[in-house]
Amino acid sequence: MIVGWLLLLAFEGVVLFYGQRRLFWAVVNLSNSYLLAYFMAVPGTILHESSHYIVCLLLGVPAGDRVRMPDGSRGRVSFFFPKKGEDGSITLGSVPYAATDPLRGALIAVAPVVVVPLLFMGLTALLLGTVTPNELKGAFTAAALWKEVLWVYVAFSCGQAAFPSPGDHIGFIGGSMLIALVAGVAIWLLASNEGTQLGDVIHDFVIVLSVPAITAAISLVALGVMHPNKIYRRK
Repeated sequence: MIVGWLLLLAFEGVVLFYGQRRLFWAVVNLSNSYLLAYFMAVPGTILHESSHYIVCLLLGVPAGDRVRMPDGSRGRVSFFFPKKGEDGSITLGSVPYAATDPLRGALIAVAPVVVVPLLFMGLTALLLGTVTPNELKGAFTAAALWKEVLWVYVAFSCGQAAFPSPGDHIGFIGGSMLIALVAGVAIWLLASNEGTQLGDVIHDFVIVLSVPAITAAISLVALGVMHPNKIYRRK
């Protein structure tokens, strides 16, 4: 059973990876409008950058105005502030934070994978009154129209936000330490309860990622995007 959940988790990761890098430019190419692409990216980008900022706070890493930039000015958290680069890339938001050790840097970089779906679950609870998968359909159909529209809008935007962007540098050392940490926790869970707890953790993580992954998959298929001519970068 654990193998099945791991395979599903890997599939969700691949879908979110492609959604992170392709959906923004797919909307631009399809509509010839940056405005529509920005509109679709707003809530997801805000949640994406918020996840970096929240993890900085939790790990005690100075961020935002607590950081001095190279020009001496104080840093500023941009939850959504599009900027075009000279190479044609788009930066939608950014969270400047202080240099830190490799492990904490890696945790900050990968924060969107965990925190974006959790923030979305919190919004789901506020709008629909539940986050339980079995109750979600009934709660959605019983909700007011504006809540349904808002929930769908944010859900699809999260499909392009629940994965580290190309600018979120994990680093070889930090990535290795993070993998070792995850492996250590998995081994401990296997040793402590014959794998039951590990299976529950993987199952819960699959559920947490399910809505962003589903909306990313639907968007990728609907937009017919597998080989865009640009790369989407948040920072």
